[in-house]
Amino acid sequence: MATSVVQTGETLVLQGQPAPDNSSAAASQWQLARDSVESLFNLQPGSRLVMSDVALLDVELGPGSSDSAVLLPPLPQLAAPNASASLLLQRVTLVLSNCSALRQLQNRQCRLQLADSDGSSPEAEVAAEWLMVWHLAQPGLELHSCVLTCKWPPPPLANSSSSASPSTSDPTPLWQHTAFNASFVRVARSGALEPGSLLPAPPLDPVAAGDSSGWGVPLACVSRRVGDRQEVERALVELQAVSGQVVLQLVRNISLASAPYSAANSSQAAEQWPGPGRALRLYRNVTLLGKRDVELDFDLQRFTLYLDNTSAAQLHLVNLVLANTPTGPRHAFPNNVLLAPLWAVATNRSPSAPLSVRVVNCTLVCPDDLYDYTLYWIGLAASPVPSISVLASWQTTLALQGSLEFRNDSQKLRVQQRDGQGITWSCMAVTDAPFWSPRRLQRTGVSALVPGDPLYPWAKITPIFNEEQLAPSNPYAILFANITLTPDAIKRAASNPYPQAGVPLEQNATNATEQQARAAQQQLQAAGGQLVVSSSLTLLGDWERPTVLDLGGAAGLVGLQRLILSGLGPAGPNQFPPGLINFTVNLWAFQFDRPQAQLVLDNTTLLLPEPELAFLRSLMALGNVSQVNAAAERLGGAMRPFVQNWASVYQ
Repeated sequence: MATSVVQTGETLVLQGQPAPDNSSAAASQWQLARDSVESLFNLQPGSRLVMSDVALLDVELGPGSSDSAVLLPPLPQLAAPNASASLLLQRVTLVLSNCSALRQLQNRQCRLQLADSDGSSPEAEVAAEWLMVWHLAQPGLELHSCVLTCKWPPPPLANSSSSASPSTSDPTPLWQHTAFNASFVRVARSGALEPGSLLPAPPLDPVAAGDSSGWGVPLACVSRRVGDRQEVERALVELQAVSGQVVLQLVRNISLASAPYSAANSSQAAEQWPGPGRALRLYRNVTLLGKRDVELDFDLQRFTLYLDNTSAAQLHLVNLVLANTPTGPRHAFPNNVLLAPLWAVATNRSPSAPLSVRVVNCTLVCPDDLYDYTLYWIGLAASPVPSISVLASWQTTLALQGSLEFRNDSQKLRVQQRDGQGITWSCMAVTDAPFWSPRRLQRTGVSALVPGDPLYPWAKITPIFNEEQLAPSNPYAILFANITLTPDAIKRAASNPYPQAGVPLEQNATNATEQQARAAQQQLQAAGGQLVVSSSLTLLGDWERPTVLDLGGAAGLVGLQRLILSGLGPAGPNQFPPGLINFTVNLWAFQFDRPQAQLVLDNTTLLLPEPELAFLRSLMALGNVSQVNAAAERLGGAMRPFVQNWASVYQ
């Protein structure tokens, strides 16, 4: 066939017959001549050749480019390379003359995707027997929705994603896949793996992984485009079974919000993610690669992904906006308040943990108060002045370290490198401005954790989970569990040797003698089981939920001296008269047999909500007894004695 010349300024369109809906093979086929020294078309500068809906058989590729960002070499059988001309292929199937050439292209696409940090790699999917190029633009060549394979007729594209692309998704119910049961585990609220949850990862299928004869080298990865949570789930279940490197290209915003996977078999509903405590398991190296500021919304759900440390798997998050990331479990305080540890992923977070999560060129969207807090402390830590950076040295207790290049521009905090707890962030940006998804949490409440000091170092707050821990050395302690002060509990709290009676929470008990300890216990018993919380301690309530300090009925008096009580909450429903439950001044956080007097406050400050404080101030403004009685009668019920008692105190 003679060479056809496409003149400058001309566009030649070759339109074939589109493939049937259930086939990936174009109806129009064009057999190319092998070892041809002439091209079919001579594209002059400024010309354009458009080919659509055809299958090109026996395609031979030209010499590869030295440009590492170029995926596809020239197609000399069609047209000689000419950067000033344009060759556009749309819905074209290219059947290569040998499979080793296809494998080289597949592995080059893997390298481009795995090295990608800004979403600029070609939008393509890699499977065992084909390379699906959705969008590719390089000098002189452009591809849209083209398949490269080495077999004719081409293999079906059943595994290609459905909503992210026009092809047909695999209709097999997810739970019928061999890898399904190995791909889900049960994770407790603390992040610990429940016993018996972990099944062995299925071995790689060498044929499915493309390691059969005739391909030259093994397949370096498998990749797929995904456009919603179900496609992420299906791709991880299917692709981890066939390759040790899995790349998912996120082509649109994805929310990992809980939603049942569509299924006709209701008996399998309990086996689907995200059931209670159920997490999708990552047991291979997995890369989630975003395109053009694509957002991954975790919907405040903790431990939706489980990173299997037994398989040395790694998770890479690249070029994504991470929205609505959850806080961590309370046992991890103060790390649980930070969002950078990515509590949506269950993984080993010990200070000596090996690298398991790498976050590259991602933006973390924070609530307002966490953003202000992070901005302040990372700014200090990054200071080149030692006397300033040392102020943030407490962060080393959180295993947060690494090279910091701090700058704050356009309402974004940018950090070059941040390492710790098995996670490394490179080119990290933090902002409080949402991108696409609305923020589920505007403020965490942690800025009000320490009264009057929203930037207080969290590492200097002692967490308390049971009554035996009521001996912190820090001036602030936070209750993360409901505690009942029975006589035995008080004795256990005072079992450590203290130099005086009671339980002075701020003191270190390690240097006291046995004689002092016995004397303290005797005085404690002589006081009738009284627990004395003294000196400069602020007992804080959980910022997310009410915490109860139960005085235990027979525990005797509890004395609180020189304290600031914050985080006081309302009473539980149906426990007390409805008019009183919202008044935190009644100290509903302390549970005891009312009206028996068990709580003694000495020089103690209560932090109340503004509306409640305004109401109490209005009682102070009542001028005489008649006005007090009139106000009490108007409110009626349980509010009558409440108003009279408080007004009499102020008068």
